[in-house]
Amino acid sequence: MPRPQLVDANASLEVSSSTATMLGPSLGGLLVQLLTAPVAIAADVVSSLFSALTLSAIRAPEPAPIAREHRASAVRQIGEGLRHVAGHPLLRSITACGAIHNLFSRMIDALFILFVVTVVGLDPITLGLVLAAAGPGSLIGALLSNRLPSRLGLGRTLIVAQVITGLSRLLIPLAVGPLASPAIILAASTFLLGVARPIFNVNQLSLRQAITADRLQGRVNATMRFVMWGVTPFGALLGGMAASTFGLQPVLFVAGLGVLAATLALVLSPVASLQRQPDPVDDLGPSAHGP
Repeated sequence: MPRPQLVDANASLEVSSSTATMLGPSLGGLLVQLLTAPVAIAADVVSSLFSALTLSAIRAPEPAPIAREHRASAVRQIGEGLRHVAGHPLLRSITACGAIHNLFSRMIDALFILFVVTVVGLDPITLGLVLAAAGPGSLIGALLSNRLPSRLGLGRTLIVAQVITGLSRLLIPLAVGPLASPAIILAASTFLLGVARPIFNVNQLSLRQAITADRLQGRVNATMRFVMWGVTPFGALLGGMAASTFGLQPVLFVAGLGVLAATLALVLSPVASLQRQPDPVDDLGPSAHGP
């Protein structure tokens, strides 16, 4: 994929994913209702096979594999990925934002259902409608993800998306307050999160792909995912422990502030001044792999 087209390509993938996520459960339920569950499962199998066939039909030029004698050891490749991410201001900031966000978001996710059922008192049908609000939000966010940077600038788009994410999380503990119907507040939270997430993901993914040489794409992606997602078990554990001591609502509020605070990793970095995707990084070629 030519790097100038990364944002449009990632946005198209996000639109496809959001549409499938929004329509899939409804179509599945309809098939179960009309044709029984086994037929619905068989249809799912057929759709997966069709997807595999379409993937096998993709034809794209790929670089020649590196000769075995020129490949670095796994330990060396991991170290190179860590050093590259830690030493690159943009990658380092995105990773820090993602790690902080995921830590506090997992605290919220671990407590969300318990909170809305036992404290807010939503019934299963209303809870399902609240969660379904993420579907149209995700589709809207995916459609906006490649348009907002041209209006706001890339850095500001990422910051705005992260701020909206934090505010959406802060709405959750307010669902037991006097502001409005709890279901409306929670649905608004889910909808806003659905809007913000693809905007942030599409643009941060395109940014890191654009500024990373081809030979480092795998290592950089693995390093960033390890750091950003490696904190999630600790977030869930911390959320449960804190809630057992301080209660669900206070912990959800503090965790929402934590998600919002993740924005500082972008605001206080070179990301904030980015107006567009940086120029693509030239690969260094096979010789850069070393012995």
